[in-house]
Formats: sequence, structure tokens, C-alpha cells
Amino acid sequence: MDDLLDVARITQGKIELRREKLDLNELLRTATEADMPQVEGKHPHVAVSLAPEPLVIDGDSMRLAQVFANLLHNAAKFTPPDGRIDVTSRRDGDLAVVSVRDDGCGIGADKLPRVFDLFNQAHRTVGSERGIGVGLALARSIVGLHGGEVQAFSEGPGKGSEFRVSLPLVDGRSS
Repeated sequence: MDDLLDVARITQGKIELRREKLDLNELLRTATEADMPQVEGKHPHVAVSLAPEPLVIDGDSMRLAQVFANLLHNAAKFTPPDGRIDVTSRRDGDLAVVSVRDDGCGIGADKLPRVFDLFNQAHRTVGSERGIGVGLALARSIVGLHGGEVQAFSEGPGKGSEFRVSLPLVDGRSS
């Protein structure tokens, strides 16, 4: 319900970001550690590999942690218990890039363009795990407010998926 309220606030321009310079690697480390017990309960194969250098961005740590928690929970939801989830960060020019990749059920090419649509629930299915279709729409909105973008990739059903977040580095440099 909180995610739905956040989407409504964002679309109405009523959300205020509390921006500060922060190291995206530290934010990811904290966010994944906080969510790891819940995710590892279903998936023993979660790997986190962060860039060796700081990735300094101008962002709202609480909102960005919410984005990465949504992406991690989404990967956990659609990956079988013996599957693997990889969370990585890297520098790509003047961008910090975070990837949440799973080897779960994947997304069909016909559904990929609509994966970030509000209330879209039909992009992937595994068992009875389904949300209300708000988390990915919220992630896209929050990342957009930070001047970044989030993209979804999949080679199709049964081939896993990747959600990639790109955010501008401060002054185009990582330090």
C-alpha cells in the first residue's frame, strides 16, 4: 500500500527528495544486507559484487534503497529456490550502473515493453507469487526523479531477467 501511495505522490509532483552526495556502493551494501535474510530464506544463491571504487551520486538514500529493495524482492519472487540472483554495481562513463539479474522465469518479448506499467502483473509468473504491479512502476518513477533510468532485459521465458538502473555520477566522476 505504501508503494501505491508513493506512486500517487510522484505522479502528482508531491514527493520531495532529500538529496545528498552518497556512495551508491554503500547504499547497496546497506540495502542488500537489510533485505538479505528475507531473500536468502528463499534463495541461498544471492551474490553481491560492488565496483571497487566509490560511485558518488546525488540522491535520496531512503528512496533509492526502496528502489533496490523492490528490485531484489522482485527477483526473489520470480526465481525458483535453487536459482541465483546477482546484484552488481559498476561505473560506465559518467554513470553508475546497478544490475539485479536472476536466472528465474524470465519475461516474454511481448510483455517486456509494459513491465514498468502501473498495475501490470502479467510480466512473469512463478507459483502463486504475484504483487499488485506497483513496485516496478515506483522504481522507474524514483529513478527518473534522480535523472536516471531503469531498464528491463530478458531473453524470454525460462531465461531469467535483468533490471538495470543507471544514475548520473556527481560531476561525471566517481570520486
